[in-house]
Amino acid sequence: MYSLTLLDKYFLKIWIRYFIFAFMALYGLVLLGDFVNNILRNKYHFQQILMLLAYNAPLMWSKIIPVCCCLATLFTLQNLTQNSELIIFLASGYSRVRMTCLLALIGVVIGLGQIFNLGFIAPKTHPFNAGNLERANDKNSSKQSLGNDRFWIKSLNYIGSYTFYDAKNKTMYNPEFFFYDEQFKLNSIFRSKYAYFLEKKANFSIWSLSKVEQFTELEKKDFPHQREMNALSIQLKEGPEELVNFQSDLYTLSLFRFYRFISSIKETGINLTDYYFYFYDKFAHSLFCIIFALFPWLITREYNQRHKGTGKTIFYGLLFSIGAFTIYIGQSKMLLAAGVPPFYASLLVPILWLVYSFHRSIRD
Repeated sequence: MYSLTLLDKYFLKIWIRYFIFAFMALYGLVLLGDFVNNILRNKYHFQQILMLLAYNAPLMWSKIIPVCCCLATLFTLQNLTQNSELIIFLASGYSRVRMTCLLALIGVVIGLGQIFNLGFIAPKTHPFNAGNLERANDKNSSKQSLGNDRFWIKSLNYIGSYTFYDAKNKTMYNPEFFFYDEQFKLNSIFRSKYAYFLEKKANFSIWSLSKVEQFTELEKKDFPHQREMNALSIQLKEGPEELVNFQSDLYTLSLFRFYRFISSIKETGINLTDYYFYFYDKFAHSLFCIIFALFPWLITREYNQRHKGTGKTIFYGLLFSIGAFTIYIGQSKMLLAAGVPPFYASLLVPILWLVYSFHRSIRD
């Protein structure tokens, strides 16, 4: 069983201190930049800016936490090296493998926090980002919600739902609409396999339903009248732009609900590559916490080097962080374009890097 020694605790204490300092410094810079951008570019009020900064905080944390892991390891190694403590660590029998395991353990703990942040905290704040905040303040916009694995919309004379909207083909899958009169009495129901967008009018949009079931005479004592049609055109207030905005509510689902939802709509035959990549990308960001915590130690070969300054340390840390994220984004897009499954496109490179890191540590 792995237990922390006195040297482990000493190293961990220094590492956590530098991690907190790095987090406060980077987060402060990000907040300042976002604050100035919202004042000069978006021209939001002070209260709106504070709300947006608070709601966007989980996404900001997910970007800077891996960088803080890298900087914390760099500063810790620099501190130990300048005080000749690192060479004492190794001379006392503290192996490179143990140091690697300790940094990996730190990365795993922070990575789990990263998954919790991206999987459960960030979705809760997603409805309040800049675009959705403007939409929520628009009193003329259609009402919508997400429940029972369906997207729901509501207007003056109908309530509707659908399982998924394909923005590329402007198609709703499995739409269902309930129309009612001015007394809010239900007068007709439409169920269809697809709804295709036809054209946009001044105050409404025209959609074509395919393979339609229509139920009427719902207020009578007898059974409703059922009618099947190959196609039918209906008028809805929502157009493609509104439905694309509604689709963003998919990202308000927690980690497990998001996976259950995209798994439930597999049978529609929709290309779900982007959604699966979004799901696995959360785990890739947690792996980055381990990678970024390990990297400075794996490239350390001079244990008594005292001349490296703080400026160089920060420069190397930011250079590696920017380079790693750039390579990850580039290779992910390239692999997805080549038809590689999202799981491998998002996690293959981080996993291979981790395997190589431990192999190199054991070999050395």
